[in-house]
Amino acid sequence: PRGGGPGSLAGRGGAPNAAEGGGVFRETCAQCHRYGTVGKDFAPDLTRVAERLQRRDILRSIFFPNEKVDPKYTTTVLALKDDKTVRGLVVSETGQNVVVKTAEEPEPVTVAKSQIAKRTTEAKTIMPDDIADKVTDAGVRDVTAYIMQMVK
Repeated sequence: PRGGGPGSLAGRGGAPNAAEGGGVFRETCAQCHRYGTVGKDFAPDLTRVAERLQRRDILRSIFFPNEKVDPKYTTTVLALKDDKTVRGLVVSETGQNVVVKTAEEPEPVTVAKSQIAKRTTEAKTIMPDDIADKVTDAGVRDVTAYIMQMVK
């Protein structure tokens, strides 16, 4: 939907604003990711991401979340007996229930195993493909600046 991809952010709309990026992180990313003491531990911890990745690689991860997916973050798909589908990251599992973090719900969803008709996995992440469009170019620029700061 957007032209130019991640490289087109350079110089667009002014300098990155890490403080604004903190707000974008809290509103959008913290639902699954942790940065310092902010957020949750469902997706990769971004606290020290700047030590591991360059800016361009962080942007690629935002624009193309399914390009490289760690197996522990692959999506589990639960087809339920009532014809509903739950798609997300398995957080925990007991003999009776599966607890799944979805992209739609702020908190994990508990599904009774007795309600599951079929369970499969996909080599994708639960991060929405269109997250960059939802937070805008300025939001992507700013949240990237925010997570590239070093947390002490």
